[in-house]
Amino acid sequence: MQWHLDICQYIFDLQLGDPTERTNNYFGNILVYGENTFFSNFWQDIWHILGITKQTPNVKTENIGYINSRDSGHCQDMHLYTDNDPEALKTLRQNEIQFVSEKFFEWTQRE
Repeated sequence: MQWHLDICQYIFDLQLGDPTERTNNYFGNILVYGENTFFSNFWQDIWHILGITKQTPNVKTENIGYINSRDSGHCQDMHLYTDNDPEALKTLRQNEIQFVSEKFFEWTQRE
């Protein structure tokens, strides 16, 4: 990353600072600001360390789905259902369906 920042500075005389820190500050870091969001993460997904895997002050527990199992990886909840899916994955999918269904219903009821 630093190489890219150095090139921008050299070519465009542009001081960008630390874009990761700036992005985290803009979006609230772990204090995610927003509504109607469901966070699903899996142990085998290398990005889970950057995701919401436990309750934070601004995120409801029921809006977090984290499977701490070596049997579930990136986007596992988006794969086709099988009879061999772990119970935690089945539960997560049901929670996601419930969440989205409630949001659709709320949308149809708005004035």
